[in-house]
Amino acid sequence: MVSPNFSLKALEIIGFKSFLKRTYLEFSKKITAIIGPNGAGKSNVVNAIDWVMGQKETKIIRSQNLSDLIFSGKENNAGFAQVKLIFNDNEKEVEIKRKIKRDGVSEFFLNQKKVRQRDIVEFLAAKKIGTKGFSILNQGEADRIFYRSQEERAIMLKEVLGLKPYFLKKEKAKRDLEKCQNNLKEVLIVFNQLLPRLRSLKWHLTRAKKKKELEKKLKENQWLYFSQRYLRSFSEIPNFEEKEEFLKKEFEKLKKEEESLELLISREKEFEKDKEIELLEKEKREIFSKKEKLLFELGKKEAKISFEKEEINWKELVVELKEKIEEILKNFSKLSLEEIKRVLNLILEKIKNPQKTKIEEKKEENTQEIKKEIELLTSKIEEINKKLNLLSEEKDRFQKNYQEFFKKKSLIQEKIYQVQRKLDRINFEKEKFQIKRKSFFDDLKESKIEKEFFLEKIKEEKLIPDIDLEKLSRLIIRLKGEIASIGKLPDEVLKEAKEVEERYQFLKEQIQDLTSAKKDLEKLIKELELKIQKEFYQGISGINKEFNRFFEVLFGKGKVALKPTRIQKGEFLENQKNEILKTDKDEFSEEPSSLILGIEIEINLAKKNIKNIQLLSGGEKALVSLALLFGIISYSKPPFVILDEVDASLDEKNSQKISEIIKELSKTTQFIIITHNQSVIQIADIWYGILMKNGISQIISYKLPENTSP
Repeated sequence: MVSPNFSLKALEIIGFKSFLKRTYLEFSKKITAIIGPNGAGKSNVVNAIDWVMGQKETKIIRSQNLSDLIFSGKENNAGFAQVKLIFNDNEKEVEIKRKIKRDGVSEFFLNQKKVRQRDIVEFLAAKKIGTKGFSILNQGEADRIFYRSQEERAIMLKEVLGLKPYFLKKEKAKRDLEKCQNNLKEVLIVFNQLLPRLRSLKWHLTRAKKKKELEKKLKENQWLYFSQRYLRSFSEIPNFEEKEEFLKKEFEKLKKEEESLELLISREKEFEKDKEIELLEKEKREIFSKKEKLLFELGKKEAKISFEKEEINWKELVVELKEKIEEILKNFSKLSLEEIKRVLNLILEKIKNPQKTKIEEKKEENTQEIKKEIELLTSKIEEINKKLNLLSEEKDRFQKNYQEFFKKKSLIQEKIYQVQRKLDRINFEKEKFQIKRKSFFDDLKESKIEKEFFLEKIKEEKLIPDIDLEKLSRLIIRLKGEIASIGKLPDEVLKEAKEVEERYQFLKEQIQDLTSAKKDLEKLIKELELKIQKEFYQGISGINKEFNRFFEVLFGKGKVALKPTRIQKGEFLENQKNEILKTDKDEFSEEPSSLILGIEIEINLAKKNIKNIQLLSGGEKALVSLALLFGIISYSKPPFVILDEVDASLDEKNSQKISEIIKELSKTTQFIIITHNQSVIQIADIWYGILMKNGISQIISYKLPENTSP
């Protein structure tokens, strides 16, 4: 199988030259042979590949005009011609396509995306494929290298060696350099014209710059001042809400306790048994009143009884005493002293306690009733007093509890007062903080610093403890004074000065950028030239080794060599120069320098004293060109090579040699060969036969079975 890195997978042709219908050729093997009679359209396959790869020379693809490439038959005409190449690129498919319509518009596509011809050329150049090298060798051009100028040979070999991308980069760099130099000249002209006006505005610009510097310094110091002031005072906002919330909860709690005590106090405000005490007191007073009346009445009666009793008793007592005394006197002599004493004692007793009369007794009965009633009343009073004492004790207890409630209430009210004071203090501090904060942001606004911007940026700042804010404030005032002393500059002049200064700076930067770009491009061009030169000489050396190897295979003995040369510009023939420039205009149209790189071919045939290639016969030229072709392929290892009847003039012996060489080289390079040569046909893995029917080319394919020889 072909190399998996990059290889030609298939070709699709529609409406191109002799191919009307869609024709699909697959190239999945090492060697593909395209065979058929002359005039059947074999070379049109090569022309199609050449054309889709960006070939612009109509003579190469055998057509006067591009529109002639579209199929045109007696009965059928195609509306367009389209050729598509499909590649395997690192196991991914890449597709290039070219399409032309009857109006002559030609389009290129890379992976279905419309691109420039240059993009196709650059893509293929990176793979060592192109229309100027040896990727495609058309019919009758096997020895074309001998008929090319030294410069054209060098161009062909550069493409083969994969140097074309460097040339493309170099030419792009040259174009960019030319553009850069032109731009630099234009900028310098404008810059030099601007300088006189800039000098005349210098005084205004100097003042404007000074003011700008002062404003910048002011801004920096203002920022430092406000940021440090903020970080000192407001970096940590006091948690007023949290404290206030806590105290409010405490306040509510104490209020609830106060309300509970108020409820208890209101309930206990009046002693429930006061009325009972009052009734008992009233009853007691009534009983006292009644008792006093009874005592008064008893006193009156007792006094009356006493008076009447004294009156009655003393009369009787006098009579009785008179009788007793008379009896004693009468019996004085008979009576003993003891008896006399006894009698006298009885008399005395009588005197002391006169005997009651019935009337007395009756009256005393009345007083006894009163006394009993008084005693009853006294007993009632005592009972009432007992009750009153109990109620008094109960009231004392109530009063004590009541006082305790009041005491608790007073304590709670004191706590409420303290909490309220704290709340007031927090509100005061909060208001004070807000006023201070407002004052800060008012100052910030006055300094033209946006609040949102400040609050966002302050997050990145850090506190600097040793900053003297007072000193910084004085510096800010001084800077403001200096700015004020400059005053407002004339708007029109300042605007013009600013525009001129900006233009000056812009042009200055452009000059610097363009100068730097110029140096970079010059450096790049030099590096590319050195790289091209180095790889070119290395390539020529490598190709020469392989060239000689295959030359010996084909000729036996002798020596050949590609020799790089330097040719003076004046030695260029004008027609050759124009041809080269025309051919490579869009690909790598390098302007000829004073020294032009060329390639001479030196040859030394052992059996013949021939050193000039022009003296070789046609067959010899073909063999030398094939030896060179195979040397190039062997060294550069291109992905594929297309050979269009390059073996036509070879005899059977040389055809065998060529077949063996192709078979050897097919290990690293894909070969698509249009041939009539049986030796070459036999080494092919796939055969495509092309026939012409009714003016239309048709394909017949044959693929050899695996592990078989044709």
